Amino acid sequence: ANSFAAHTMTIAAGTKLGRYEIRSQIGAGGMGEVYLAQDRKLDRKVALKILPAGVAAHADRMKRFVQEAKAASALNHPNIITIYEIEQIDSVNFIATEFIDGETLRQHLWTSHMRLSEVLSVAIQVADALVAAHEAGIIHRDIKPENVMLRKRDQIVKVLDFGLAKLIEPKFDVVDTKAATKAILRTDPGTVMGTVIYMSPEQARGIEVDARTDIWSLGVVIYEMVTGCLPFEGSTLSEALASILNDKEPPPLARFSREAPSELERIVSKALSKDREERYQTTKDLLLDLKRLKRQLEFEIQLERSTPPQAKGEATAIEASDDVAATGAQAQVSTVQKSAASTSEVGPAHPASSVEYFLGEIKQHKKGVILAAATVILIIIGVGALGLYTFLPPKDPAKVPASLQAMKITRITTTGRASQAAVSPDGKYVVHVAIVAIESGQQGLRLRQINTMSDVQIVPLADVQYAGLTFSREGDFIYFVVSDKNSPTNTLYQIPVLGGAPRRLIADVANAVTLSPDGRQLAFMRDFPNQGEQALIVANADGGNERKLAARKLPNFFKSLSWSPDGKTLACAAGSFVPSYKSYLVEVSIETGKEKPISTQEWLFMGRVGWLSDGSGLILDASEQGAASFDSRQVWYVSYPGGEARQLTNDLNDYATVSLTADSSRLVAVQSETVSNIWIVPSEDASRATQITRGVGQRDGWNGLAWTTDGKILYASKASGNDDLWSMDQDGGNQRQLTANARINSQPTVSQDGRYFLFTSDRAGTPNIWRMDADGSNPKQLTSGSGENLAQPSPDGKWVLYTLPGAGKPTLWRVSMNGGAPQQLTEKFTLSPAISADGKLIACIYREDQPNSSSRIALTHTLRRRGAYKSL
Repeated sequence: ANSFAAHTMTIAAGTKLGRYEIRSQIGAGGMGEVYLAQDRKLDRKVALKILPAGVAAHADRMKRFVQEAKAASALNHPNIITIYEIEQIDSVNFIATEFIDGETLRQHLWTSHMRLSEVLSVAIQVADALVAAHEAGIIHRDIKPENVMLRKRDQIVKVLDFGLAKLIEPKFDVVDTKAATKAILRTDPGTVMGTVIYMSPEQARGIEVDARTDIWSLGVVIYEMVTGCLPFEGSTLSEALASILNDKEPPPLARFSREAPSELERIVSKALSKDREERYQTTKDLLLDLKRLKRQLEFEIQLERSTPPQAKGEATAIEASDDVAATGAQAQVSTVQKSAASTSEVGPAHPASSVEYFLGEIKQHKKGVILAAATVILIIIGVGALGLYTFLPPKDPAKVPASLQAMKITRITTTGRASQAAVSPDGKYVVHVAIVAIESGQQGLRLRQINTMSDVQIVPLADVQYAGLTFSREGDFIYFVVSDKNSPTNTLYQIPVLGGAPRRLIADVANAVTLSPDGRQLAFMRDFPNQGEQALIVANADGGNERKLAARKLPNFFKSLSWSPDGKTLACAAGSFVPSYKSYLVEVSIETGKEKPISTQEWLFMGRVGWLSDGSGLILDASEQGAASFDSRQVWYVSYPGGEARQLTNDLNDYATVSLTADSSRLVAVQSETVSNIWIVPSEDASRATQITRGVGQRDGWNGLAWTTDGKILYASKASGNDDLWSMDQDGGNQRQLTANARINSQPTVSQDGRYFLFTSDRAGTPNIWRMDADGSNPKQLTSGSGENLAQPSPDGKWVLYTLPGAGKPTLWRVSMNGGAPQQLTEKFTLSPAISADGKLIACIYREDQPNSSSRIALTHTLRRRGAYKSL
């Protein structure tokens, strides 16, 4: 066959082809020469691709020429060159296309070193063009730098020359064997075609090709953009083919470019897999990986730019400038939860109220978990510190070493505006709920990079509550639950880790979801108030194909879930609130839905649960039985299948929403310490509020406070180390402890005549209503049921109203001030009573017995009969 050069022709400037006037030659390719021309009719520049005379004389080649025009003109895509028309004038066959004022990628590579961001931008645009072509059934078969144009004004990529597109099997007999970089123009199965050094192995062998051949070629182009070299080379055609066909892998990108990330190495390696079954199977998959990598790199650059200078070097103290401002309440006596670091009036600037992220290094052992020479990092998102913890290996893997109790904390931030958290599977990111201010109710989601300690907002602030933060198994997405005051149920959403539009997945989700080990399914809890039960639901990861796995009848309940590493069970926090609130750890079989206990340990309240990666145990946050409140949780370890429980933290803080990395090497938990102090506020002038207690860790007034009839203040406090009742004067002086029995005493109220103090105490084993004299003497138990609380005396001093939790539905009851048989006052969902001064009305929290009904404040008549309810 004659060489291609023998069939080329040159058209002089000024030559007119119909309405087009030739200006200059701008290139030549395997299927012809390209000229810049002027469209005299539309007064615009165009590119004319002229078919060589020798090819035009060949019927098959003319068929190829027409085919190229039709194939390319059918692809309406911003990264594919636009075809205007195909024409023949005076035996000259040509295609008129848009003129791209720019340079080819080959010219760009000759003159410039491409940055990684530029490489990814070009690769993504070429891949996007190929996705459109492949979806239309068109294979380019000649992707190379010469066929990629970069527009000068905006660097938009245009893919050229679909002259080799394989819609049918055309036949050509012109083959140039003089150089490996010349086009080889044969397309039948059994022959080779395309530019050799960009050919896929199957194309080089001359066998049938599909869209995966373009994926290979694009992989070669990406490799060349990053390294400046070709992955497979040869000085002759045979050497080039041998390099492509042998089993030798190309040198890694990192050998040529230090900035090439490992993820790009993986992408290119997969695109250049010589076995096309191991290659990307679709260009869309390749495009998604390239886009994901580009977003990640852009995000890391953004984080790097936002990182405080101190965070880029050694860990140092960094003071935040946006401390939480103190707020006053509008009642005569109030409690204020605030940071001791927020104002100079409160005391020394130390993390008294904090939200901290507790990262623990946890090493594995055959018989259980060993905390061996590990480092725990305390990352403070709110008020707190960054702490480093070094643990010595214990002799018994299930027991906690004494060194766990010692902490060294370095403060990093003092914002006090974060809650709820989850760590990414690779440990690089922590997502958390950011709260603008308690009184505003606005929340958003922020993502923090651990290495730089900088963060960005990924979900904007809104007047909703976010909870149940969970990363997908691959770390690409974050699941979260939204509670909106305008909706009776919660909704599950999904958002890409690096930001984007949240996607609504499932309605009516009680709290956090857990993903199966393969990431294809998720499990969650749903309430069924009409049936009086709570159920575990398993569904596909996209929310489809729901099925009920197990259910518990109220007052029994499920709480948080964690899918086991072997995929066979769900570990669940479960429990009951009758006769008293208690929680324990169970597992539910994915296959059968049957439930069985994991441990005999019982807690007052359990938060989230997470499996260690090898299935040898679980980490959870829980408050012990006998704790004054749910917000006194510590981090626990439970061995599996033995069920032996050991406490990992032991302090006055509260640890919540524990979350583990995929390898269990890091643990994240939100840590907070509640500081509650009592203030006096004149009713006529709130600006004159005066703080009268200054305890740290005492929670003064947190579990209740009330005026006495002689002007003193009755309040709950942990000042003694236990939950007791105290009294004091209005100026905070003359503090006097009234209870001292190592049990929980809370929710104090005062009878109208001041003779008795009423309160809730579990000194008899379960919470009941008790009475004592005003000096703390003569305690008397008034109720003996299960969990009675929130006592309120009647104005005439004869009765005590209270809430009984009941079997899944709280109701109001009354008992004589002297004790005796209780009387039920309400049958519907009612709690927290308050009695009018004349004793005729009860205000309470009320809920209809209807699905998804919301709680309201309602009035009901009478202390003598069960009456109707009127919502306020």
